[in-house]
Amino acid sequence: MCGRYSLQINKEFSARFSVDNLPQTFKSQYNIAPSQILPVIISQSGKNQIKMMKWGLIPSWSKDGKGGIINARSESVAIKPVFSNLLRNNRCLVPATGFFEWKTINDGKQPYYIHLKTNDYFSMAGLFDEKTQSYTIITTQPNKLMATIHQRMPVIFLRDQERYWLGNNNIQVDKLSPFSEELMEAYSVSLRVNNPINNDQLTINRYGTRD
Repeated sequence: MCGRYSLQINKEFSARFSVDNLPQTFKSQYNIAPSQILPVIISQSGKNQIKMMKWGLIPSWSKDGKGGIINARSESVAIKPVFSNLLRNNRCLVPATGFFEWKTINDGKQPYYIHLKTNDYFSMAGLFDEKTQSYTIITTQPNKLMATIHQRMPVIFLRDQERYWLGNNNIQVDKLSPFSEELMEAYSVSLRVNNPINNDQLTINRYGTRD
């Protein structure tokens, strides 16, 4: 599962994702939670474009427009009706600088922040519904690092893999390998991340574990 992530905006963002239309009002987000309106990247006529969408996929056939599917499992995304058509036609990139996961310990759950060792941007595989302007993040089996924290992790891409995700209509998402643990770092953070109101640098600062 991926239930929180971060996206820090700097001058490299536009060039990194080959976009030029990120709203100027969008600022760095350190504790992104479901239901928020956030940037995702889609391909239109072979060009990357930012779209602001709600995290939590609402199918176009939903009668009340409520709820929202924040994650889709890579192993079943191609066969579940709610996702299969989107996989063929509505894939997106979810830009990020890190994500959070919670490890079960003796007296509760300890949050961890996971990011690239280089602190560079990466993207997570996503699907979107154009009618409801909403998206979900695809998850997969954990790599060795993530397996010590949680049983799932997002499907992660670096720059050279992103065009393949956006443009290959025959992609087999269940065959995508978990991202290399050698390129990632994970460390414990404060419990203040549990409340999405806390949306500042302190939420990604290192913090001692409770176990």
